[in-house]
Amino acid sequence: MSNIKDWQVHIGGWGFILWFATFGLSDFLKERGYDLISHVVAGYMIGFVTAFSAMLFWDIIHKRWTQIFGDESILGRVFSAIPLLVIAIVGFAGFLGSIFGSAPWQYNIGFVLAGIVFQQGTYPVIRMLDGQP
Repeated sequence: MSNIKDWQVHIGGWGFILWFATFGLSDFLKERGYDLISHVVAGYMIGFVTAFSAMLFWDIIHKRWTQIFGDESILGRVFSAIPLLVIAIVGFAGFLGSIFGSAPWQYNIGFVLAGIVFQQGTYPVIRMLDGQP
């Protein structure tokens, strides 16, 4: 645990818990009339999944996939990487669509916040738990 700081553990843990809470929280806020906050929560939900799939795809491409999926052939690596790439592209396309389309700008706040939380907190915690530097 020497490579990871306390604030990263807290951001990663609480960010992950918040991501689980977004599934019910988005509908709850929309029913109560808090549409703007509901858009931030929806952006966080999609941004977290996009950041997770993009980082996992990046690990697979850089030959750290044996630590994730075990020792398989190149075919297993390709079949693992393609769905993650598709998820990352679709999530990022949704982000770009909200910038250039008619989606509310509050969605982008949640999306970017989730990416930062995942990259700075959750991903280092996952790597620490796996015993990786």
